Amino acid sequence: QTLIQEASSQELQQNDSTPTITPLAENKTVENKTAENKTAENKAIEEAKTARARSQAIATNLESTRELKISVCRLLKKTIGAAINSVQNERASVEAAQKKLITVITDPLGRNILPKAFEPTPQTIAVQYPQLLANINEQSLIIYVRHYICERIMERLLDDTFDHKRDIFALAHLLQALVTVDPLLRRIIQGTLLATSTVTIAVPDTTSNAERIAALLAALTILDQDLQSSVFGGLSAAWTWLARYTNRLPTHPQANLDLSALILPLIVFLEISAFALAHAADNPFLNLLTVIESWWLSHNLERKGPAAIKFADILDHARKRTLKPPDALLTFLA
Repeated sequence: QTLIQEASSQELQQNDSTPTITPLAENKTVENKTAENKTAENKAIEEAKTARARSQAIATNLESTRELKISVCRLLKKTIGAAINSVQNERASVEAAQKKLITVITDPLGRNILPKAFEPTPQTIAVQYPQLLANINEQSLIIYVRHYICERIMERLLDDTFDHKRDIFALAHLLQALVTVDPLLRRIIQGTLLATSTVTIAVPDTTSNAERIAALLAALTILDQDLQSSVFGGLSAAWTWLARYTNRLPTHPQANLDLSALILPLIVFLEISAFALAHAADNPFLNLLTVIESWWLSHNLERKGPAAIKFADILDHARKRTLKPPDALLTFLA
């Protein structure tokens, strides 16, 4: 078996330094990280889990009061849900949703929302439920809003009606835009992703959620520019994810483990990110695909199924240097 090294934060942005493929016989560590970096990464994971647990606890506490649940919480959920549901694969809808959600985060009570001609009585907590204002901790309400935004985005992503091939870039852009404006939202969404699938940290997963999470992570790597505020990181994060996922694929058949299902999140990730990785690190990326192909062949997996056809197509275009951005990305950026 071959070990794929992870990329440093700048490797994929430098012409003279690209990720490499290294034989296991050289006794490299699978993660190829320093102890310091691993400690920082583990700390970040724990912070994300803690942030989500705290927001969950606050949400549970607020909704335990029936009066707040049927009034304040219901109104906020309605506003947030409508904004997220309105997102389509074009920038205008994302920008409109972002504006609405940022308004709810910064002013959950709606104190600063003025009447409009078509809505003389604003549908806000301050207007609709003034008698409850004395009983509401506004800071807790802001955390509740962040929590439900993350939950609703995840619900939208995992809904059977969501077309992750068509709308994934719009949802990823919305998420990235929100954490750029509100960095505290970052840890909660990371914790929500971690709670949904181990694919988030590149641990192979066969659950029904794995492919959708992989698609979102891949889209985020394409759209993330400011790595200080990103949810997942740029192309170096994409390489690291692919390296880890590939390195963690089982080397021997295991009972009750569907290897064909295990490879699906990786294929989905490649469908979205392959063109960018090939452009940034041509030969190393092709070598990575060859490693995956060798794993596929060594396990005698089906070669005519949908996943096999998709991977063969990606590999063929990579060899011909003809990989192109997904149509959905071109449509979104148009």
